[in-house]
Amino acid sequence: MNLRLVVRLTAAPLLVGFVGFAAACILVDIASACGFATGAGLVAIAVFVSGGFFVRAPARTAGQAVFRLAASSLVKWVVLIGGASWALRSPGIAPLAFTGGVIAGLLSTLFSGAHRGPRHPGLKTVKDASST
Repeated sequence: MNLRLVVRLTAAPLLVGFVGFAAACILVDIASACGFATGAGLVAIAVFVSGGFFVRAPARTAGQAVFRLAASSLVKWVVLIGGASWALRSPGIAPLAFTGGVIAGLLSTLFSGAHRGPRHPGLKTVKDASST
């Protein structure tokens, strides 16, 4: 994996955060907008920090790959839980909007489509196989 994948995965919650911030500014108030953007921004930071484990050189063994997966997942959730505990204690952030921003940010990374890797040139899909 390369840094482009990490940047694409990080861009998804940032985009959701900016759109949600604008929508909440128009529809609700600035405190809710800041809470939503903070939640989505926290997800973007967690994804970027945990993605650093995969930017390194490829794993030589399966054990290394499993360790990197577990460690990056642990780092992501530690950043998310630590940031959420800090944000929910601060007085200027609306808790419901913050939680909505975290959920929207997590869903955006799930459905961003950035996890699809490059297609292998020798791999045939069902459509390709039926046309030959």
